[in-house]
Amino acid sequence: MDYNQALAYVHSRLRFGIRPGLERMADLMERLRNPQDRVPTVHIAGTNGKGSTSTMISNILIEAGYRTGLFTSPYVCDFMERIQFGGEPGDHALFARVMTRLAEIAAPMDDPPTEFEMVTAAAFEMYWELGCDAAVIETGLGGLLDCTNLLRSPRVCVLTSISMDHMDILGDTLEQIAAQKCGIMKPGVPVVASGGQDHRAMAVIERSSREKGCALLLPAEQPEVLESGLFGSTFRFEGRTYRTAMPGRHQVTNAVSAILAARGLSRQGFAIRPEHIVRGIERTVLPARIQVLRRDPLILLDGAHNEDGVRRLADTLRENLPGQKLIFVTGMMADKEYEKAMDLISGLAALIVTCTPDNPRALPAEELAACARRHGMTASAVADPIDACRAGLQLSREQGLPLIVNGSLYLAGDVYSFLQSVEL
Repeated sequence: MDYNQALAYVHSRLRFGIRPGLERMADLMERLRNPQDRVPTVHIAGTNGKGSTSTMISNILIEAGYRTGLFTSPYVCDFMERIQFGGEPGDHALFARVMTRLAEIAAPMDDPPTEFEMVTAAAFEMYWELGCDAAVIETGLGGLLDCTNLLRSPRVCVLTSISMDHMDILGDTLEQIAAQKCGIMKPGVPVVASGGQDHRAMAVIERSSREKGCALLLPAEQPEVLESGLFGSTFRFEGRTYRTAMPGRHQVTNAVSAILAARGLSRQGFAIRPEHIVRGIERTVLPARIQVLRRDPLILLDGAHNEDGVRRLADTLRENLPGQKLIFVTGMMADKEYEKAMDLISGLAALIVTCTPDNPRALPAEELAACARRHGMTASAVADPIDACRAGLQLSREQGLPLIVNGSLYLAGDVYSFLQSVEL
């Protein structure tokens, strides 16, 4: 297979759905001779902040001179954003070659591997073949039954902010969801827990770490935010000053988790110096994480799709654009908490244009518009995401208001290139 054929093959496996469990993955990796056991790893679970925290840790390792892999999801522009090496999307030709082999291995399996399992297996094999010194591995969904949890002995585990999401699979209480996330803990492996956890989630984290004999790495103090804006934050933590390039005070929390994870790796022999941590955090920029695409007029893109993530977006907008009414272009998945999302942005929106992201799980634009109206917003539905952005840009120009495009990383992928290239 060439790269396009490999992608088509991977996408064809979406028909097998999401089936949590480790049996298929264990079988697949055994046939592949378990490359996941041959590369030192950092394993990360959580509801929000996984992508930012894992990328910060990866960049710290890169700054320290390590050949570093980063496995994350989903992607915005290039599918190989999911399987990065050295801070760049993975090699297309290598992915095609590995996926060709995986397809041959998976063909006789009685229980066919899912799309995510095949992509995860490809990442593990690619990192082994590339001779990675370390790989930062982000869970796909949950932790305990996520196929990345085949990792037997990561060097450090990280739990980012835990909140309500994927309740149909992970459980309908925060304690149940936290227990699933804590499933990545391995006996004796140190665990970083993000600051600001809900007390219910924190109780589960503390109990799980005790039961598994894991040292729990927590911030010894609260970071002092010295300055925060739409282009990042400066903060002081334990006597040193750091800078995040991504907006939102929550990114300071993510950065502290990355600092603690880097220190945990340092104690195990990784030659990570303080300056590597400072530079790794400052160089971290992810698309569609409250990302400013243009300054004049202000266009901001965000992929937050659950209640906690949308609340962070709303808080950041209120802090940095106080009293400002905004134009929204929003598209969401039908299985997300869109009612709560609409409630959170209702006080900010002058107008909202709803759309239908290009995904089978997308909520139709008309249904989202009706939801927005129920929350007191003036809403119009334009199904096609690009056309919806054109409508939003027109409203932004006419009314002299900033444009916020939000609701899903799938939507971000649909419109990212358009918003960066459109002439205003």
